[in-house]
Amino acid sequence: MKKLAISALILLNTASVMAAPIMRVPNTASSRSVINQLSLDYTSRTPEYIEFVYDERAKQSLIDLGNGNASFFKKTDITNKDADAQFDELRKLNDLGIYHTYQEIVNELTQYSKNYANIANLIEVGTTFEGRTIYGIEIGNKSTKDKVPFLIMGTHHAREWIASEVPMASIKDLLESYTSDDQAKSIVDTSTIVYVPMLNVDGGIYSRTSKAMWRKNRNANNKGGVGVDNNRNYEYKWGVSGASSSPWSDTYKGETPMSENENQAIDKLYQKYKFKSAVSFHSYSELVLWPWGYTSAIQCKDNEIFEKIGTGMSKIMGYRPMQSADLYPAAGDSDDYLYAKYGVLAYTIELGTRFVPSESRVPIINAKGSKALRYFFENARNPFKDVVDTKEYKVLKSLEYTVYALERSELDESTLQDAYEKLAKFSKKEREHGMSTLKMKFRVKKHIESDLKAYSRYKKQNQE
Repeated sequence: MKKLAISALILLNTASVMAAPIMRVPNTASSRSVINQLSLDYTSRTPEYIEFVYDERAKQSLIDLGNGNASFFKKTDITNKDADAQFDELRKLNDLGIYHTYQEIVNELTQYSKNYANIANLIEVGTTFEGRTIYGIEIGNKSTKDKVPFLIMGTHHAREWIASEVPMASIKDLLESYTSDDQAKSIVDTSTIVYVPMLNVDGGIYSRTSKAMWRKNRNANNKGGVGVDNNRNYEYKWGVSGASSSPWSDTYKGETPMSENENQAIDKLYQKYKFKSAVSFHSYSELVLWPWGYTSAIQCKDNEIFEKIGTGMSKIMGYRPMQSADLYPAAGDSDDYLYAKYGVLAYTIELGTRFVPSESRVPIINAKGSKALRYFFENARNPFKDVVDTKEYKVLKSLEYTVYALERSELDESTLQDAYEKLAKFSKKEREHGMSTLKMKFRVKKHIESDLKAYSRYKKQNQE
């Protein structure tokens, strides 16, 4: 890895526009602030660092910041001289080598539904902006009842080719092992598993055939930009953090929440199946993540459950488990949405160490991913069954609601007042215990207690 000083940045600025390197900066508050301010296209995040694409737009944006951000530049490394290079060898092949094209996914899902008609069913999930069908497959023994519903998603982001491979490998694993493997048979007999291996079909095809590093879908908007980041378009906390309002940004959140066909398709699937648990595959960073993604101010009230099952999957994968926002707050993702709105135990798994791991690595990732999903199907069947709505749990829900009200994209006074009215019903000791359980950040804790005192005075004055 090469250290990048300011002089090196100047050289890069004069280099060919054909090569867009991937840069790495420490995962600090100042780094996150610059990346968020400029809507830079970050590619990977860990507790230690964030990587982003240093393309022409990023170059100009960073230059425009001026000397005040020299410290940011000095701490930057080059991890990949040309982000597109990782795709080059595969794109020379007609069928992308070990990676699936969209048509190959459709063909395989169709064939599976014919070969295993008693346990597999091809489904049409939705239609894209460019008119393509988003296909999925439903796996489960059609003769058994009371099955537990799961959702497995791949390729929210176009360039993350490996994100389609693990769902496809898991489908193959369960179907081909059904008659010879007791664990696979038990899972299929007692579950309804809906796989959507390539959710962002238009973007996935565009990345494979035109612009390899394309991230978004291909929805043209009336502002001149193309594409919306599907994993910033879900409605829960839409636009609060880590998402851009610029149509030209790779993290563009869309004009309105749930505006995109792909996001609407996932919501319709939930309405039909009422999923208990879900996994969304992405790349890269070798992480298992769970809510909250929109804020690092608190853990979610069910963090202990998320951590237990997430840690189980991470041990199989050899990955690190953690709350998503501990890396970089980003609102509008599938995990927060499914958990907050529908109570789904929802995870993101960031696969590998680059968007398209080498062909020799793919079978290893697929095998571990399929094994992790088997663990998931056995252990996330009714994840919240032991949750009792005690007074302590009610405090946690009230605190979550208060943070939700505080961190809205647009301050809603009525929602905030409602949150404080609910929270004020609990004693200070109960609130403090809840804040400790949620590992609430000190600044947020002080803010809430200060507001509660002001609210109490205001209410008392109105009663006099």
